[in-house]
Amino acid sequence: MQGSPEGTSRRSGGWRAMTKDRKLEDIRQVVAAVDLPLSVLAGPNTPTVAALSDAGVKRISVGGTFFYVGIGAVAEAARELLEQGTFGSWSTAGPGRDIARATFKS
Repeated sequence: MQGSPEGTSRRSGGWRAMTKDRKLEDIRQVVAAVDLPLSVLAGPNTPTVAALSDAGVKRISVGGTFFYVGIGAVAEAARELLEQGTFGSWSTAGPGRDIARATFKS
């Protein structure tokens, strides 16, 4: 039963993460089988936040995804500058700058 909803239920001992590609029905089975809050690690094929909430999930983690999104944006900006010699990606820096300034103002 390794990797099955039943196996996940049996091993639960607090917050437990299911794999990122679980089907909603598997998640519902685990929520129904345990009396503990269920945490789901989101991935590309994860149901929506609303669907997970409706299924009874109490916590959703994105892992390192936001970090990777940021690194992807940095790489795209650097690629544009290196390959095209242009600064078009700088137009998307404004929101990030504003958030950083608001967050870290002294």
